[in-house]
Amino acid sequence: MRARTVYESLSFRKGMDPKKAMGIGINPKDEKTFSDYLASELPHILGTETIPEDIIKSSSHYINNKYNEKINKYLADLLPQYGINPFPKGGEDIVNTEPTIEYNIWDSLNLALRRLGYRRT
Repeated sequence: MRARTVYESLSFRKGMDPKKAMGIGINPKDEKTFSDYLASELPHILGTETIPEDIIKSSSHYINNKYNEKINKYLADLLPQYGINPFPKGGEDIVNTEPTIEYNIWDSLNLALRRLGYRRT
């Protein structure tokens, strides 16, 4: 029995990232999708097996400060790949000419964790 040949064609715009051309991957400018992605990646980001129960602080309802450094580092590595300045409001080494995200990442992550059932501890 002979296998059939499948002819497939993908055309990309010259100079455009193939993932963007195909419409796959994450889009940091889509608030809900990106915050859900970030919440699902928290075990990897924090180096834990699951999302820690104390991820949301009880006093302020925000992400626990002890996890901020690892999350910030992850965002600092990830977002520039999409041409986005992860921390547009400060820092000596940051040039504020790059595009930014139009929403608060921390608030969106907090909402994504609440959708997953995490509450303040």
